[in-house]
Amino acid sequence: MKIEKIEEFLVGDRKIFVKIYTDERLFGVGEASPLTFFSGETQKSILTVLRENLVPMLIGENPLNIEALVSRMDSLPGWPSAKAALDMALYDLKGKHLDTTVCDIIGGRFRNKIEQTIAIGLTPLGASPKMVANEAVKWIEKGFNHMLKIKIGPYYHLDPKKDYERVKAVFDATGGEIPFWVDAQASYNPKQAIKTIKQIERLSPSYFESPTPRLDIDGMTEVRRSIDTPVMADEAIFSPFDAIKIVKKRAADVLAIKFVKCGGIHNAKRIAAIATAAGLSIVMISPGESSIGLAANVHVAASSKCCNIPCNIHFEKSEDWLSGLELDEDNNIVVPTGPGLGIKLLKQLPQTNMEPRRLPS
Repeated sequence: MKIEKIEEFLVGDRKIFVKIYTDERLFGVGEASPLTFFSGETQKSILTVLRENLVPMLIGENPLNIEALVSRMDSLPGWPSAKAALDMALYDLKGKHLDTTVCDIIGGRFRNKIEQTIAIGLTPLGASPKMVANEAVKWIEKGFNHMLKIKIGPYYHLDPKKDYERVKAVFDATGGEIPFWVDAQASYNPKQAIKTIKQIERLSPSYFESPTPRLDIDGMTEVRRSIDTPVMADEAIFSPFDAIKIVKKRAADVLAIKFVKCGGIHNAKRIAAIATAAGLSIVMISPGESSIGLAANVHVAASSKCCNIPCNIHFEKSEDWLSGLELDEDNNIVVPTGPGLGIKLLKQLPQTNMEPRRLPS
């Protein structure tokens, strides 16, 4: 079996889908959902690098040799979202070929459902504590009550003193009954981070995510040594090599995995293996992906024992042209049982000529 053709499709203003076809009439689907402030990628730049660099690396190759193909793609520095799309499609294709799930391929099913963390306070910038609290109540009333992730830090307001007020407002509005973690988005220096979280620790947060700038691993280590709340590393981890740095510096208790940083399922499982060996946890975080990307997150989480935290991979319902993900009565995401990623395309994607057709977002 060999890869015969790869097509790309624009979805909305940000995403790109890919379909990898083989000479045996099988295909796999994947998704790129870039966050420009993480990797510099945009929809347009991903389309270019796929066509000019990454796709030519795969044409004519055996799609089952994922280790070799990911290694080949990783010889090109950067472009994690673009690589993630192809990586997902390769795993989806392999699962279909073997008539089994991606979860079974990458380690087997450790859990059958994934609890969800809901992120609040993202928009608008400068949202008042009352606005953030109201947002939290809205989600809880809809039944999403496993855990909340509250955005804090100077990225969201001009006065860092408002961090405690923001978290306290959510705490009071929810009766202090919903576990939560706070995410500073790598926006504080160590001294500021320690001062901020020590105030918030009165409310018993579960985790403190990204307290210091991405490259300041020593600063994150200082924060971790100075507080009682477990530290979660997100912006600092783009690869398994970054995960090893975090472990060596004893800088975090939890490693956050995003495909837009690590490049897909293959490297996500490498990071999970490092976390397991070091006695740490992982958590999957999705930047607004469709059911395709969300399913990939779910398979990694389900097959990784160390993914023991509700994941920030919010799902409510499938798009009208995709199916496969479902929720149970407690709004947990049920791990798909269909072959590959377990996602079905309900409508035929348009054929690609010189420019991909746009699909609805």
